[in-house]
Amino acid sequence: MIRTPIILFMCIFMLSACSWWAPTTPTTQTISAEQPVSIVATTPLLLRGTEPFWSFSQSATGTATYSIPGLSSVEERYYTTTEMIVGSDIIITATPVNPADAPISVQVSSGTCSDGMSDIVYPYTVNLSYGLTPYSGCGQ
Repeated sequence: MIRTPIILFMCIFMLSACSWWAPTTPTTQTISAEQPVSIVATTPLLLRGTEPFWSFSQSATGTATYSIPGLSSVEERYYTTTEMIVGSDIIITATPVNPADAPISVQVSSGTCSDGMSDIVYPYTVNLSYGLTPYSGCGQ
């Protein structure tokens, strides 16, 4: 008789533990009727700009490096990133690993782009803000 409540308790506990460990799937929220938002895994991207030269490289694991423009030597900053799809744009929020560095926000839009210095035609146009400083460029 005593075993029945214990077994029942263990079954309920095990079932609740299974649902707690269940993997989650990306969700979709609607900001407006025209712009659905999907939270997705991060997209490997290489973004860059000229005048001043800068680059932002995001890996599939959600980490990124940013090279600071206008310095005599290349200086990189390290970030963790989250990514959302808003309409057809990729929106990236990059949080610095070092709290003294500025946060970065990026909007990547489909559309051919030229860096103005080479014959490369990139598939994305980019608007990046390093802290409050805006930059534009191209991406692939």
